[in-house]
Amino acid sequence: MPVLMTARLEAGKAGLLPAQRVTLHTGHAQGLFRSALSVGLLILARAASAQLISNGGFEDGLPSGSPPEQWTVIGDFFHWTNPGKAHTGSQYAYFGIAADGTTPLTNGSGSIEQSIPFIADTPPMTLSFWLWVASDEPSSPVHDHLYVEVLSASGAVLATLADYSNADEAGPLTSLALAYQQKSFSLAPFAGQPIRIRFRGSTGTGAGTIFRLDDVSMQTQTCTYSLSMPSEPVGPGRTSLSLIVNTADGCPWTVISPENWITVISGDSRLGPGSFELIFDANTSPSPRTGTILLLGQEGGVVAMAQMLQAGASNSGFLSGMGVSNGLVQFTLNGPHGGIYIVQASQDLLTWMPISTNTIPAEGFVPIADRADPSRLARFYRAVPSAQ
Repeated sequence: MPVLMTARLEAGKAGLLPAQRVTLHTGHAQGLFRSALSVGLLILARAASAQLISNGGFEDGLPSGSPPEQWTVIGDFFHWTNPGKAHTGSQYAYFGIAADGTTPLTNGSGSIEQSIPFIADTPPMTLSFWLWVASDEPSSPVHDHLYVEVLSASGAVLATLADYSNADEAGPLTSLALAYQQKSFSLAPFAGQPIRIRFRGSTGTGAGTIFRLDDVSMQTQTCTYSLSMPSEPVGPGRTSLSLIVNTADGCPWTVISPENWITVISGDSRLGPGSFELIFDANTSPSPRTGTILLLGQEGGVVAMAQMLQAGASNSGFLSGMGVSNGLVQFTLNGPHGGIYIVQASQDLLTWMPISTNTIPAEGFVPIADRADPSRLARFYRAVPSAQ
């Protein structure tokens, strides 16, 4: 028995437009082929969150000769003990005021920095810290700066994440009201390489600015993964199918399939959300077959899996993938290799006219095109075996 497909064309005022909707219906075999694709077990991977900054709250101070895994201090960057001025705890780091805690620095400079030993396929990182800027300078001109920088392992500046200045002040130097603001930056562009985080300050001449810094944190982001798949069935003919990977920016993934009849296109190593294409070889067996698609995350672990069910070949050809483009109704005739089918069209399901006679090649499918007529509100198509 033939499998019926309907193209319902809704024409615009100016005639048939490429963007108009095509409504598809399948006939008696829709139950068989609708179940021909299924999503199997879905595994979500969550990378354990890890704190990569040592002494981010400065509760150990900034002693000279700090351990190499902590802060390296250069110049006029200091710490202070005052629970009333710290964001949390009792200590914080600051720049812009001398070591006595009161005298503004004139033409001062200083920095603190810390190494972050990234490894291959490290999940994306987020740098966050709390900053309180107080100044007796007017907001303009800008004299005093605190730069937040990402350095390479050798010390080259890879990026300046922020430039804070006296223009960002939240009150005068003598203010007692805490005015910390949290700042956060994604370090996804630097995943997989060792870097250094540096806070670098410079002052001009004037009344003075203090940059209080506390609770510096860098944690791995949580990478979760899922696959979005279309609802169209996978027929027995040679078929292509696109799948979408949903994940956060910077999260690594790769797609593979252990099946020799499924080819993964553009499934090489990627970062962040994206898509890939699958090519299914024609299934010439009358029995359906199941194949597995694996999504690999960091360090090659399986983070998602889809089980694909491809229908077996039958004596009936069937139509799939119907759409309208450039004034043509286009779809695919699928069937077993060597099968001969007549594609027919009708406007009323009573009178059928042949469009073409087709022999199914080894690939298991034949592309079909029929000129769309704006005067027809509906056009029905079916494939019937040839009597030859």
